[in-house]
Amino acid sequence: MPLTANEESLLIRYLLGDVAEDEQASIEERFFQDDSYFEELSALEDELINDYVGGRMAVEDQLRFDRRMASSPELRRRVDFTRGLVDAVGVAGRDARPRPTASSNLASFLTLSGPGHSAARKLAIAMTLGFVIVAGWSFLQRRALKFEIGELQRDRARLEHQGQTLTMNVTEDRVRISQLADELLSAERKGADLDQQLRSLARQSEPFASFFLMPGLSRGGDGDDRPPRLIVPSAHAMRLRLVLPAGEPSRRYRATLKTVDGDQLWGEESLSAQPTGSGTIVTLRLPSSAVPEGRYVLTVEEDQAPGSVVGSYYFSVLRR
Repeated sequence: MPLTANEESLLIRYLLGDVAEDEQASIEERFFQDDSYFEELSALEDELINDYVGGRMAVEDQLRFDRRMASSPELRRRVDFTRGLVDAVGVAGRDARPRPTASSNLASFLTLSGPGHSAARKLAIAMTLGFVIVAGWSFLQRRALKFEIGELQRDRARLEHQGQTLTMNVTEDRVRISQLADELLSAERKGADLDQQLRSLARQSEPFASFFLMPGLSRGGDGDDRPPRLIVPSAHAMRLRLVLPAGEPSRRYRATLKTVDGDQLWGEESLSAQPTGSGTIVTLRLPSSAVPEGRYVLTVEEDQAPGSVVGSYYFSVLRR
């Protein structure tokens, strides 16, 4: 199907490198699929080469053609070949007719008579063979170019597919990493809970000695204020039942065990208090490793108000 004027104008601008990227992509896609369209494009390119060599191209178009030729060695070779052929035709014409005119062409050589007629025929035959060779060579070049474009398009499609596959793989890997991180966090939490349960069971299974303590100092038999001495079997824990000062309500408390020199050995929060007939009592359990022989002070504070001391309990431990 012949090209319309607009289509021909668009192809000429394409050959001169004067189209937008989307137009270029559309043209290349069409001539790859449509052989007749590709042939029309090739014929227009031949006409442009002839116009360029013959000096019949507008200045702006010639500049665009120069830029395209500078970036295309193949186009430069075709222009050089056409220019060489034109020069050869000009030389042969001068030999056949001593005084050629600017309007000489192939038809005039075929109709020449008289002197020089044989040379003109030879020249016409040479020109015809030259154009046949050029047309065949151009056809082969166009086929090679079309094959190369097809290979490039297939390579581009393959690379795009590989890129999409890599993107999908990266996305899947990120999702899997996120899932593994969540599973690891869940396992760590379960491990911490299990560890806490094991420590609680270990404390409950450890043998213990039980004592009541009152706040402040206890008076010994010799009249001196001294802390009570708690005799604890070796490797036994201690269960201390602390009697809170009178009027102290039942709420949450924290307890801290220190040596008389101020070194903290143990602490626990959120201890509950229970009202009894003897007063409000807080019960706590001290592991054997936290209470070797020595003198201690146990401080009870409100859980939500650190520093507000409810009672201090002094005692010493003797292990047997």
